[in-house]
Amino acid sequence: MKSKAVMLLILLTWTAHSANAQTRKVYFTKPKITGVSEQQLVPNGYFESENARPEQTGKTDTLRILALRVSFKPDTISETTGNGTFQLVKNDSIIIDPPPHNRAYFQAQLVSLAHYYRSVSKGKLILTGDVYPYGQNDSYRLPHEMAYYNPNTTEAELDQRLS
Repeated sequence: MKSKAVMLLILLTWTAHSANAQTRKVYFTKPKITGVSEQQLVPNGYFESENARPEQTGKTDTLRILALRVSFKPDTISETTGNGTFQLVKNDSIIIDPPPHNRAYFQAQLVSLAHYYRSVSKGKLILTGDVYPYGQNDSYRLPHEMAYYNPNTTEAELDQRLS
């Protein structure tokens, strides 16, 4: 069985309590970038729903996310899908998570994640974050192919890890 591999997006998080969290409003704005269509981005403005309003008791936490875009030395091995790099060319035939998978794409993913957690936590969890590196199509390139970073070396080990 082939294992599926995706480009590595490392998320580093930390939390902090806010003394005035009950009065804080969170605004989400579209990143001022190119390469992402209007339909892929959340519109400017204040995100609010019935579930997103904080309860009067309890504290609000802020979770800060640092997303690192990491790519690998390109490869053509059969044990992974893709070639170790991000898909940066638009492809209309891909319906779910269509490329380009550039910085703007991952910024939009973080905004979406922030909306989700704010809603399900009833406003008690605020997510903020940034994507590095700052270049629209840049990533931190590791010196080896993807398979080098996988400790499982046999198909049996790969299958066991998937189950």
